[in-house]
Amino acid sequence: MLELIDTLLIDIVWEWSYNYYVWVFLYGTLYIYVIIFRRVIAKTLSPFSNFFRGVYNNYHFTKYEGLLLLVYSICLTASFIALVEMKLYEYSIIKSWAFTKYALGCVLIPATIIEGVLILKVALKKPVVSMNNVSIVSEINKRNNITQSKDK
Repeated sequence: MLELIDTLLIDIVWEWSYNYYVWVFLYGTLYIYVIIFRRVIAKTLSPFSNFFRGVYNNYHFTKYEGLLLLVYSICLTASFIALVEMKLYEYSIIKSWAFTKYALGCVLIPATIIEGVLILKVALKKPVVSMNNVSIVSEINKRNNITQSKDK
């Protein structure tokens, strides 16, 4: 959903000139919001879909989500520095925008790669898809417990 918003607005945002970094900063906060409030979002949407009901019932904060928050926080901090620097440059308070020119890419490129790897890790974890109001994860756990009980 966030990517759709970005795709729809990118042409408009590019025309903002120095204010482009305002969008980058606000957009980055949306990613953090989605991670922090994922369970609340799933609870809100759970009456409409078994998928969201399963996500809500089986939610637990993972280390990958924590690492994503760290990566997004680093990107957000770098974007904020670029925003401040561009505003200072726009109002002729500083003569160049060295951070944005030389350091921002060095921060964002590795962060984007790490983000992609972390998202793949999260996506490849156990499925939390519901079928007939029973989540697959619950069924797998029940079967594992029954198998372990028989082995004892």
